[in-house]
Amino acid sequence: MTIKAVLFDLGNTLVKYDFGVPEEVFQRVLTSLGISRSLDDVNVAFLKAAKEAEDLNLLSSFGKMRCENYWSQWDSLVLRAQGQKTMKNRFIAILCENILKL
Repeated sequence: MTIKAVLFDLGNTLVKYDFGVPEEVFQRVLTSLGISRSLDDVNVAFLKAAKEAEDLNLLSSFGKMRCENYWSQWDSLVLRAQGQKTMKNRFIAILCENILKL
């Protein structure tokens, strides 16, 4: 038998991430922008965003659209749920910058 491919499960199996859950990352980026929100507030915003994403069929488009477009829309929903409408572009730039440092 010829081996054609080998798959590795990197996510928290071979590579441990130190940034925690997405809500914690979101909270850290908000803090870096001078926006103070508790983790509970961010969790509530994520739940509201998930509901709105479901209503908009955004969740079903994951993998069918460009990654940046999907996450930009998701981040916009979370920011709107937080009451932050004008911080989207700066938030996304900082989030991408922090992810690239990993």
